[in-house]
Amino acid sequence: DQAKRPLDGKYTFPDSAGEGVNVFVVDSGIRITHKEFGGRAKFGGSFCNGCSEEDEYGHGTHVASIACGETLGVARKATPISVKVLDDEGVGTFSSIIAGLNFVGETHNKSKNKKSVVNMSIVGDKSKAVNYAIKQLTDAGVHVVVCAGNDSQDACDISPASELSAITVGATEKNSDAITDFSNFGKC
Repeated sequence: DQAKRPLDGKYTFPDSAGEGVNVFVVDSGIRITHKEFGGRAKFGGSFCNGCSEEDEYGHGTHVASIACGETLGVARKATPISVKVLDDEGVGTFSSIIAGLNFVGETHNKSKNKKSVVNMSIVGDKSKAVNYAIKQLTDAGVHVVVCAGNDSQDACDISPASELSAITVGATEKNSDAITDFSNFGKC
């Protein structure tokens, strides 16, 4: 919908709708066969020990459909790419996250069009190594979008939200632009 109120209830988007853009979903994977992706989704890699290619947890598929789904996706013609760093319980390690981010960087650098976005709707303790990996991506021209988190705490105390080069997004109330009670906050 549009940014200003009152909302008109209409969803509009440009004709390009993200066509030619790779959206790397660094999460629990993506069910690439889901009808919302219309055959556009791809498996990039699994970076957690013993993890399958499938998204058994479901969070990554949910996030990817918001970004690239055909029904209400923000970039419904973009290519969602699964970068699985969380296991089937939604748990991951810094090393798996960094390996996934390094994969994104390598893939972006090999890409001819250099149109890449990362979505990371995951949080963890503050990590200089994770933040550095994100900074490397943004320096290479990748747009990295991360969640602020849902714990009513300062986002500057967690990763990846504390990395200043990332675009950190918090949660707002459904019927207003007010920050939710549970959203993390801060200057990061």
